[in-house]
Amino acid sequence: MLKNKRQYIRIKYRLRGNPKAYAYLSGLAGANRHLWNTALSKILKDYKETDKSDFSYYTLGKWYTKYKRDQAKWLSNYVAWKSKLVLKDLSVAMKEYVQNNRARPKFKSKRNRWSFPIGLYSKEIKNNKYLLIKEGVYMKMIGHQQIERYSNPKPKQARIIREVEDRSNPKNKKNRNKNKHNKWFLSVVYEVDSEEIPIDSVGIGIDRNVGQVADNKGNIYELADIKKQEKQIAITNKKLSRKKRGSNRRNKTRLALASHHRKKTNQLKNSCRHIAKSICRKSNLIFLEDLKTKNLLKSAKGTVDKPGKNVKAKSGLSRVIQNSLWYFLECELARHGLVCKVPAAYTSQKCSECGFTDKDNRTSQSKFKCLECGLSMNADTNAAINIWTLGIGDIQYVRGVCIRPKIAKGGPGQPTMKRKNEYFAFKKQNAYSRG
Repeated sequence: MLKNKRQYIRIKYRLRGNPKAYAYLSGLAGANRHLWNTALSKILKDYKETDKSDFSYYTLGKWYTKYKRDQAKWLSNYVAWKSKLVLKDLSVAMKEYVQNNRARPKFKSKRNRWSFPIGLYSKEIKNNKYLLIKEGVYMKMIGHQQIERYSNPKPKQARIIREVEDRSNPKNKKNRNKNKHNKWFLSVVYEVDSEEIPIDSVGIGIDRNVGQVADNKGNIYELADIKKQEKQIAITNKKLSRKKRGSNRRNKTRLALASHHRKKTNQLKNSCRHIAKSICRKSNLIFLEDLKTKNLLKSAKGTVDKPGKNVKAKSGLSRVIQNSLWYFLECELARHGLVCKVPAAYTSQKCSECGFTDKDNRTSQSKFKCLECGLSMNADTNAAINIWTLGIGDIQYVRGVCIRPKIAKGGPGQPTMKRKNEYFAFKKQNAYSRG
């Protein structure tokens, strides 16, 4: 059995406080942004002059001490280990850039979303309900009941995020409250107790399609309807194209566009969470096809000499695949059960009863009719049965345990909020029908 093992989870809270707390957070975010831009400028300048630059966290920490003493004494208003942690992020980003694992770090703009790390060295989180941001200044963590479900949680690292929105008030421009529409969040990584959960030997096969998910038992789970948000995004994009670059009106339109994208993503993520819970109630052994999403999303534009074909259709397909959040659904399924991958080749063309494989078996996106035995059923359900057959055929998948965070006995459940268009539509179809 598992003994004294710990596991990491991440929980996001909404922060609420008085104007003094909001103003301090804004100043702390500005200090982090200033340090990032100044340090990045120094690194690029050193590399341009000497063809080498030391961007280790130790070196940047020494530079921070000297820079604060000589040029930026105002940084003394903020605790050093709260304001200079952003240099660690910059050091990691530069290291990944040198290793060709990411693009070169960019300068941060105050118009974009604000995000910076915050240390948890002196028990900044009090009773899992309040965050100490300054001596004597606390902010309430909305949704603190989430962590009470887990056994023996200990916060390890955290990050503060602010969603930038339009703060203008045309009715009262002189005495407007700049912090009224601010949305501050706290993302915390906890270390919690874990336990072993036995894996059942039945399992369930899942086929991911655009806008819906099917299992081998004939159930179809549809993602949230985002037509309204897609319409708003199209309208706002058209408005954005008419605005002058650098103008305040263009910035307001850009923030409105980000708000629509955020609402759409939240709806899709919420429906994925519900789908994952419903699937894992049936079985905690999930078989998924091993999809290469990166290859599916490649552009079909081509080059000037060799232009691509069906570029517009491929672009639309890539967009709906991204809106299906395949990887996010996989992560949510992995939180509740054991996910096993099987080869995806020919799972949608193969008959789940006789095994006959032909691309003409799939007459349309949703219909499957075998040319050999005449089996007629939903195409996604047929693919899910093939995925389950491939997974259950390997004996190594049907034995063992999965390690999951331990739920505290008697702890409160996770708070739920009902919102429009956030719950998936569930319907059951006939799994088999002879044609």
